[in-house]
Amino acid sequence: MKKEHVNYAKFSAFCHQNNIPIPGSKYRMYLKMNRDVTGLVEPLPTAKNDIIYFETEDDKDTDIASELKEI
Repeated sequence: MKKEHVNYAKFSAFCHQNNIPIPGSKYRMYLKMNRDVTGLVEPLPTAKNDIIYFETEDDKDTDIASELKEI
């Protein structure tokens, strides 16, 4: 997975403000163990836009919609 140089605290706050669920540590642990994570995935809320932009530490706008699908 490509690194986007995103500050996690800012990313977490942004997601919280926009009602975007962030998987917990159990989800990441299950992925590493190749276990089924179907029951741990929360659906994304309906949105007006399909693309979400977030400013990275490199001062670039990044399309994180595809990144969120992987989370």
